[in-house]
Amino acid sequence: MTGDEISRFASYDHLNVAAWMKNGNVAFGDTKESIIVFEPLASGGSDISLTNISLTRP
Repeated sequence: MTGDEISRFASYDHLNVAAWMKNGNVAFGDTKESIIVFEPLASGGSDISLTNISLTRP
């Protein structure tokens, strides 16, 4: 790792959890039971792709 910044992520909600995934993505969890998957290297490192997945309890 070089320590160089490749992209930034900003959230307007309070994030409780963050996990670094093997494929280089970062998953964030918030208090609204959502998971946000951040792909810092998407599209050559210039675009940010976010996927917001809502969780429901049985």
